[in-house]
Amino acid sequence: MLKSTLILSLKILGRRKFFTFVSLFGICFTLVALMLVAAIIDHSFAARGPESDLDRMLLAGRMVMSGPRSTWNGYAGWGFLDRYARDLPGVDAMTVFSVTGRISTFAGANKVTLSVRHADAEYWRLFHFRFLEGAPFTEADVDEVRRVAVINEATRRRVFGEAEAVGRTLELGSERYRVVGVVEDVSVLRLLTTGDVYLPLSLRLTPQSRARLMGSYMAAFRLDGSLPPGEIQAEFASRLEHVEFEDPERYDSLRGRLMTRLDVIALGIVGGDVDENRTPLLGVILAAGTLLFMALPALNLTNVNMSRIFERSSEIGVRKAFGASARHLAGQFLLENAVLCVLGGLLSYGITLLVLDAVERSGLIPHASFSVEPAVFLWGLLAALVFSVMSGLGPAWRMSRLPPVVALRGGDR
Repeated sequence: MLKSTLILSLKILGRRKFFTFVSLFGICFTLVALMLVAAIIDHSFAARGPESDLDRMLLAGRMVMSGPRSTWNGYAGWGFLDRYARDLPGVDAMTVFSVTGRISTFAGANKVTLSVRHADAEYWRLFHFRFLEGAPFTEADVDEVRRVAVINEATRRRVFGEAEAVGRTLELGSERYRVVGVVEDVSVLRLLTTGDVYLPLSLRLTPQSRARLMGSYMAAFRLDGSLPPGEIQAEFASRLEHVEFEDPERYDSLRGRLMTRLDVIALGIVGGDVDENRTPLLGVILAAGTLLFMALPALNLTNVNMSRIFERSSEIGVRKAFGASARHLAGQFLLENAVLCVLGGLLSYGITLLVLDAVERSGLIPHASFSVEPAVFLWGLLAALVFSVMSGLGPAWRMSRLPPVVALRGGDR
């Protein structure tokens, strides 16, 4: 019975090409948009690549130092992170690194602008880069302020061509650095690990910057699992109360909190104070946005389904006259919607892959490598199926309840 009903559904969909096209377009547009957003979010924030331990890390970065005279909103300084953020309970490793900056060099006669990040030696142990050549700079390199550099694959290609880069000299500004390693490119959306050139942190530190509470640094803490994250965050917050200020008449308060990567993104998108948890609000906004985005096509599909079903009123009248039940007719219409949903889902999956491949090739997002997780596709398909059934349930049931004579007249009472 189900097989014959399914075959009939496919034949009906093939016969009414306009309604089928409109329905498929709505389903495909919705699913493609959702899968594109999901792919970008997964590419940016999932625990993978160099940031494979991200799901057990907390981050310190955005801080606010304030007082009677001034307010400084920015990133943490080396002085604060070194004096007050080390040796937190429940943390097995910590790294301090700078936000990225820009610097220029020359490849032959061509000027090349590169993204530069400074980091300590622990950076290479917490973040798992794939080295194509050489190795990371060491703790001795950092302590002895050696001019060494790790570069990414794209920089090697732009500056040195296809030749090996380890051991060669890289000129940045007026300084020269010896290349000790080449890593695989990291997407620009990976804000903790992206970069073209990585230099020892000590090259950036001066006696003045070593003492500053505010600056341009972040810290990542890898948890050992012995304590819940909330206790570690509470310990970090308690240390903020004991910070000593160089100029207490100007600044007397330092605020911030240890955050997950999602907390950092939520604060950036939703806004708010640095010591507020904005992740729940971001979740509500995303959920509401997703439901609204999917509800609008569902309403359009409801109107399309109503037109499609009333256009078949004569067929429905004949089938009712020969004994077809209201339940069977409603089931037939819902099955047609389900078939449309599955076809739209398969088409949208292929379209999404083509769009993501085009984005990668275009270079709009440098070093991006997108994928659509099967779970994301299945959840999107399930959501589309639910909305498809909802959009067809009312029209299908309404028409299936019409008396045969009324249906044969076109559905008008």
